[in-house]
Amino acid sequence: MRPALALGASAAILALGLSACSGLPFGGRTPSDRSSETSSSRSSESPSPEATGSDTSAFAMYVGQCINTPDGAAATVEEFNCNQPHNGEVFYIHKLTDASRPSEDDMEKKATDACLAAFSPYVGKDYEDSNLSIVWMYPTVQTWATGDREIVCIATTDDDSTLNQSIKGSGM
Repeated sequence: MRPALALGASAAILALGLSACSGLPFGGRTPSDRSSETSSSRSSESPSPEATGSDTSAFAMYVGQCINTPDGAAATVEEFNCNQPHNGEVFYIHKLTDASRPSEDDMEKKATDACLAAFSPYVGKDYEDSNLSIVWMYPTVQTWATGDREIVCIATTDDDSTLNQSIKGSGM
């Protein structure tokens, strides 16, 4: 069973390293500690060259969007049809209502709480029992100043393999 506390701790370390980058920082990746799914739902191969996605703004993401998660802060993400190889799916977008930007610690707590609460209803399995990890994107100081108020929750595979389907209701 994976402790939820590890999710926030690893995210805080990752987010601090990205706070100086442009775009939106990622956080929340948990260690790979579970076995892989069947080949029908995921593949160990990287997305093939013919399965190219289209670049889309990281500020226009939506629930159900299948993407390749960027390695760090990003202004764009590569979007795919969910039946094409990809490594992440947006499963929840949390709207922030704070008057001023929360501290890094508060932002991490908000992201952890929001993403964990939304995971099971979307995927159809409790996070602790899932073969997926959670990462998130949230506003930087710079993007907050331009009106960015969303935490984007994204599910990825535990073992960095690719997905070939939507995770919605998959029980992964």
